[in-house]
Order: sequence, then C-alpha cells, then structure tokens
Amino acid sequence: VIHPITPTPPPAPTPPPPGPTPPPTPAPGPGDATLVTLTFYGARDNCPPGGDIAYPKSDGNPTVHDKAGGTGSWADPITFAGADPKQTTGSPVTIGQRVYVPHLQKYFCMEDECEECTHNWKKAMKIHIDLFIGPSELVNGSIIACEDTLTPAHQLPVLLSPNATMPTDLTPLWAPPSACIVPEQPCKDVGVQCGNECQTPETATCAALDVSYFLPLRRFAALNFQYGLNCTDGSTVVPEGKTVCMGGTCGG
Repeated sequence: VIHPITPTPPPAPTPPPPGPTPPPTPAPGPGDATLVTLTFYGARDNCPPGGDIAYPKSDGNPTVHDKAGGTGSWADPITFAGADPKQTTGSPVTIGQRVYVPHLQKYFCMEDECEECTHNWKKAMKIHIDLFIGPSELVNGSIIACEDTLTPAHQLPVLLSPNATMPTDLTPLWAPPSACIVPEQPCKDVGVQCGNECQTPETATCAALDVSYFLPLRRFAALNFQYGLNCTDGSTVVPEGKTVCMGGTCGG
C-alpha cells in the first residue's frame, strides 16, 4: 500500500521586532497654554477699596508694583490676584509670576491674593486668576459693567510661563468714567443682593464705611441688614474683621 506523503507545513513567519517605545507625554513647556478661569476686579471692588495689594514690591516680594496697576507690557505687567500660597500646595501660579493672556495681548503679574481663587484651587485644583482692571485710585464710574462684560463664560488659554516677546496691546482695560476696552453690556442690579464682600480692615462706624465704599448710608444699611448690621443711623460700630457687603451686583 502506498501511503500519501503529508507535506511538511512551512515554518510560521517570524514576527517583526517590537517598535520603539513611544515617548512619555511631555510636561507643559514655557510656550504651552493652560485653561484658566478669568475674572476681573478694580479699586472700586477691591478689599479694602483702593489699590493696596497683598504682595507689594517694597515688602521684599518679587513683584513690580507697590499698588495695583501696570500697562500690560513685559516690563510693566498688570496686577493680578491668585490663590494664597500659604493656603494652597502645588499651584502653578506663584507670587511675582508673569502670565500672558492671549486674547487681551497683555502680561500680568501675581501681586495680590484672591479668596475665591484660593477656594477654587483647594476644592478642585482649578486655576483661577483675578485680573486688575484699573485704576489704582477710587473713582466713580461703570467699572462693574466692564468687569462683567470682560469676564468669559468659560475657561480661556493663558501662558503661565511666557517669554518676553509676545505681542502687546497697551490700551487700558478700563478708564474712568466709562471707557471699557470692549463695548460693555448694561449691568443689572438685583436689589439688595450683595455683589462683593469685604472684611473690615479696622473698627469703624457704618457712616465711615459707607463713605469708603462709595455708598449712601441708606444703601449700605439695606445691603448689610442680612449681615446682622443695623446701620440706619450710621453710628453702629462695626468691629475689625467683620464681613460686610461693600456693594450690590452693579457695585452701588
């Protein structure tokens, strides 16, 4: 009997050698943008009102100014407020750090502290910076409407470690009495709803505080009734460190 010969199967092909291991995702570099929550403030709604900042240069801080200000250039960046480094860890924004906001074409420097920014980083590690809109002196005007118009509804890209050669627009963000860098939307006042709180820097009467906040005594009393203050005659003494309302949703 002739048995058929079963052919020997060809050897399996040798698998190709493994390719090179892909490199790890690089850490953000100096030119990389980071999404950041942006808000705006001015002397009118600063706490206390005026141009004082938490980290003035004269106190030995690596900052540029002794009062909030700046033009937006690399040499003269505008003040911004950020998370308090004493209460946060790991924040990529530090005292004296310059950042660049592309849609405004301006440099800013961290020279002030922002309570809400601190809260946002501690709660969700979200970067929030509060940009100073100017001027450093207390003036009347529609600054709150400009702040509200400039504040974006979502996070925007910001360069946290910019070089010194970015294009700059030195147009003021706001100039009194009503010159906003963009067409501002009307501000809607919501009765006695507080727009901004402040802790009193020293003991003072309601009559003294309403002047410092540019408010008539009657308005200051109405806004602060919910804070447990009876300021109807102005003589009530408000202790140092007491949280008060310094303005409605449109500032006044």
